[in-house]
Amino acid sequence: MPGQTPILGIRYPLLGETIDPAAFANFANDVNSAVAANQTLASDALNRKMCLIPALIPQSFTVNVETSITFTNTSLAQRPFRDNDNMFNAGSPTQLTINTAGIYMIISRDMAVNAFTTMVSIRNAIFRNGVLVFAERRNEQDGSTSSMLETIEALVRCEAGDIITNRILWNGTGGPATMSQLGYPHLEVFRVAPLF
Repeated sequence: MPGQTPILGIRYPLLGETIDPAAFANFANDVNSAVAANQTLASDALNRKMCLIPALIPQSFTVNVETSITFTNTSLAQRPFRDNDNMFNAGSPTQLTINTAGIYMIISRDMAVNAFTTMVSIRNAIFRNGVLVFAERRNEQDGSTSSMLETIEALVRCEAGDIITNRILWNGTGGPATMSQLGYPHLEVFRVAPLF
């Protein structure tokens, strides 16, 4: 009776067994099946479901009003639009729809606001189906007139049909605040693992 590798199940002859053409054929077929199965996994890993969507539309944020960021499928050399799972719909530019269930890395990168009188605090937040998932709040100690929120990111469990939105809330006086294109603000959503 031939031996078998524990994980891939590749059959091989044991010491003292007669090696005939069938043993070679079984070994070759098992190796070929294992390579094909791993190639599928490798291809899936290289072609992860993802969307990178720039926030390039001029937009303003009223003081003390949480506002969803509007995204666009316009590409720039620095931040090209990418979407290989149809998550972005230009008819609903403030949201992304998850079409494939999984664990997703969600990154809100380089969101900056400016052109107001005095800012006390600013918050950059990610919502799933209207419920806050994660956020970062920065308090300005110097009454700044410009603030940069760098990257906020987290792993989020998502089901097919989940809606992802990115919202800004600032407190202070004056306004409205406007989105700065400094740093090429954008939202990245990419699947890192399936749900088990």
